[in-house]
Amino acid sequence: MSFLGNNSGVGAGDPGNDPKKPSPARIGVWLVVGAVGVYMVASGVIGIISGG
Repeated sequence: MSFLGNNSGVGAGDPGNDPKKPSPARIGVWLVVGAVGVYMVASGVIGIISGG
């Protein structure tokens, strides 16, 4: 069983399951990565503005 999933779990054979839709785990990973990126950019901008 993969943490990020590969559509082999429950409901993988459902005709209504869109294979192009990202899994909830993948969305969560991207949210965490995006939050870290926003934090790093914001702290850099604040550091440049404050001169220090």
